[in-house]
Amino acid sequence: MYGEHIENYIEQLDKSYNTCMSYRRDLTQMDEFLHANPDKDIRDYAYLIADTKATSTVSRVYSSINGFFRYLMKAGLVSENPMEGLSAPRVISNPRRVLTEEEKLALREMPKGYSDKAVRDRAMIAVMLDTGMKVSGIINLKLEDAKDLQIPLGTRVVLDDYIYGSRDSLLAGKECDRLFANCDGKPMSRQGFWKVIKKYTKDGGL
Repeated sequence: MYGEHIENYIEQLDKSYNTCMSYRRDLTQMDEFLHANPDKDIRDYAYLIADTKATSTVSRVYSSINGFFRYLMKAGLVSENPMEGLSAPRVISNPRRVLTEEEKLALREMPKGYSDKAVRDRAMIAVMLDTGMKVSGIINLKLEDAKDLQIPLGTRVVLDDYIYGSRDSLLAGKECDRLFANCDGKPMSRQGFWKVIKKYTKDGGL
């Protein structure tokens, strides 16, 4: 029903790759629902989502559909937005929990051993704790940026162990201008970074 228009809409979005993929999935599922239920309409689908999905998901799906129909209206393909008057539920963010000094110390010491991965993880965690940088800032650090980081001597030693000891092994002969590399020699991703942090916080019972 809307398949081609969905693809055209996604292609013109100025959003991140992951957001575009989420919007495509939301709209494709909407389209499949309408195909399978010819007696239903967009609002029926919106009500179904509101009744069966988490608040954060409902909010995103409503945003996806609203944006899509605004696009169709602007292109002259529909005369009205069927989502008009429907409000997505408010998403309430969970308050951030600040690690205690004891927890920070436990997290810093969690990557055990001398494997290349453990050396890298120790360096990433130390830089995170001692600079307060966001994940996006850490994973986008270039190798040349390492010398300008304002970090304690102990963290400098940990970082140098990684740069001059384990980084080349992780890259496995590949070129990478990012400071922190993944195990396949590619730059560390946001998802990869959080996977590392979640592993050690879980292992440490934090």
